[in-house]
Formats: sequence, C-alpha cells, structure tokens
Amino acid sequence: MRSFVAASLEADCPVAFLNLDNGKVKQLHRWHWVTLIGLDGDTASIVDNGEAFTMDLHLWYDTTKTRGGFVSALGAGEEFASC
Repeated sequence: MRSFVAASLEADCPVAFLNLDNGKVKQLHRWHWVTLIGLDGDTASIVDNGEAFTMDLHLWYDTTKTRGGFVSALGAGEEFASC
C-alpha cells in the first residue's frame, strides 16, 4: 500500500482513498473518499472537504476492520489529448 501511494505521489499524482472503517484514526469519516496529497514515512497528508490534516497510515491499516481502497491515475494522459 505504502509503495503504491509513494509512487503515485512521486509522479505528482494525488491518490483517492476510500476509507470504509477508520479504525483508531479519529480524523477520518467512515465510508468516505478523501485525497492523499503527501506521504512522509507512514504519515499521510490528507485533504477532505477543504480541510487538510495528517494521519498515520500504519495505524489505520493495523486497526481498520473493513479497510478501503486507493486509486491513482498514473500516466501522461496522451491517450485523452484528442478527445
């Protein structure tokens, strides 16, 4: 998970994160999409409804019951340039 998020952010591509259960991370809402915009070790920078905060991804992963998903649109986008 961490390597996927890191590779996406290194490619200057934010990561959409669907949190289904926040575990012990109190800042997150259940069944909710947020945007990951940074990663420093296990600390992720998140934007949700215009508010920025950080969370411990490792703590979330270890304590969530139903996890969630991470989505990134990697690539240069040339295939959409003529649309």
